[in-house]
Amino acid sequence: EGKGCPQAYAVGGDYSAGDKVEYKGRVYECKQWPYSGFCGQANYEPGTTYGNMGWNPLGWCDGTIKPTAAPTIDPNAPGCPPVYDPSVVYQSGMNVEKDSVVYKCRNYPEGGYCNAGPNFAPGSTNSAMGWIKVGSCDGTIAPTASPVHAGTDSGGCNHPYRESDLATYKAGVRVESNGFIFECVSDIHASKYCSQLAYAPGGIYWSMGWKKIGWCDGTLAPTKSPSATPSLAPSASPSAEPSLTPSSSPSLKPSAAPSDAPSLKPSAEPSLKPSAAPS
Repeated sequence: EGKGCPQAYAVGGDYSAGDKVEYKGRVYECKQWPYSGFCGQANYEPGTTYGNMGWNPLGWCDGTIKPTAAPTIDPNAPGCPPVYDPSVVYQSGMNVEKDSVVYKCRNYPEGGYCNAGPNFAPGSTNSAMGWIKVGSCDGTIAPTASPVHAGTDSGGCNHPYRESDLATYKAGVRVESNGFIFECVSDIHASKYCSQLAYAPGGIYWSMGWKKIGWCDGTLAPTKSPSATPSLAPSASPSAEPSLTPSSSPSLKPSAAPSDAPSLKPSAEPSLKPSAAPS
């Protein structure tokens, strides 16, 4: 497209989907909406840690823009992966076959387009949004290994995904949906999708914030029964009722009120004053 490098990237620039810029000798293209919103923001410069949120690298430029390489056509190509099926929920890195061509689902966040419907299917006009064309294929390939059983230590499933629990879903949290365990991704930005219903596990955009760990069955085991042995230390507060048996030692102080009956023995010392009337 023309000669020479495109205009240099500028922080805060008004960039739209499809705009191309040059940054440190490389050409980048602003992604389609909604990711195009990152293109002009600071900390999302092309080629930086979070630059891939809004920019796609195209190649180097030096006088002219180099075109992307043509897909590899191997006459001795291996067997084909499964045929693309719009009813399947695809994850980043998964391969499919469409018209004898292999496509690979892109990494996050572009991988969300792999499940965005026929307008983004492999071989369509918008295919490159979510799929990478890998090359040709012929025949079939050996099936993949059985899915991993990722139940808890007890063998059961994690707690099911619930709309009422959205606020609790953060990085590292695992939930169960349709017999599969999903874990909220660790990325500080992507994990925010986990608390949004539109990105629920098993939905169209689930791979934006969740990763599928494996399948599970059953339920979590209950907690252990309480121990039969009492605690070593007494409770901090006294009990509401007195104990049924007296203590083995007398109290250190006498009771506040005198007893109703006289003692059985006279006192050891006489009283200091005589009684008012003789006996």
